[in-house]
Amino acid sequence: MLIRNTNCPKCGHIYDSIERHCPKCSEANPNPMSHKKCRGLVWLPKWQEITFFLLGWFGLNIIATLVQLAFSYLNTDGNEVLFMSITQFITYGILFLGMVILVVNNHRKIFVSFKKIEPYVIGIGIGAIIILLSGLYSRIVSSFYTFNVNENESLIREITISYPVFAFLIFVFVGPICEELTYRLGLFTLSARLGKWVAYLVTISFFALIHFDFFAGSAEGYIVELLNLPSYIIAGALLCFAYDYFGLAASVTAHVVNNMIAITSILFLNGIS
Repeated sequence: MLIRNTNCPKCGHIYDSIERHCPKCSEANPNPMSHKKCRGLVWLPKWQEITFFLLGWFGLNIIATLVQLAFSYLNTDGNEVLFMSITQFITYGILFLGMVILVVNNHRKIFVSFKKIEPYVIGIGIGAIIILLSGLYSRIVSSFYTFNVNENESLIREITISYPVFAFLIFVFVGPICEELTYRLGLFTLSARLGKWVAYLVTISFFALIHFDFFAGSAEGYIVELLNLPSYIIAGALLCFAYDYFGLAASVTAHVVNNMIAITSILFLNGIS
């Protein structure tokens, strides 16, 4: 485990257990886990991993609530899509700026995988696989039970049809980048300090549940949410795999490709070029 700090046996200095050597006297870290090679993970100080996660999850909800209150006068039957579009665009815009500030502090570590071609190629492939597996799952389930998209996807479709340019910017680029910094760089890395299996279990579960509407309001609504949940589990698992083995560039690329195909499909099916 790498969750507890290391107490240097030579000089007594206490430091983050992810460091291979004591930053004060250069004595090798006695924790064997600190010397284990990690292909894609970006280790940051614990407080920064926690900050990325809390800003992207809890901070997002706080920002969204404040923005919705500020524009509550638009929340009428005739302006519901406009209201949700404005709140989504402003919320993710503010969150993105906050993420940029955090990234600047550790840009060298975070951007390591972005300097190579392999993560992008792998990411494109994984993004396509997510679409294929999710589509296959939907087809199989639809052959037994007819169900629609959940509340999250329904909202995305309405906003995309009404405001395609802004939707493409937010849902294809800004949203995926923020989510990868939150749930892969933040939550997955933090959880990996307890073990890789813990990181996969926690991150996949959390990622799936943030897309679940706990206030569906009816039995039919909850059934729809539950039937759509495996698609998010598939996506979450493959995005974690991309980050774990090929770095943040791979998971970001996969997420962007997945959302790009989804948003482009919505635009194409509704005749919007």
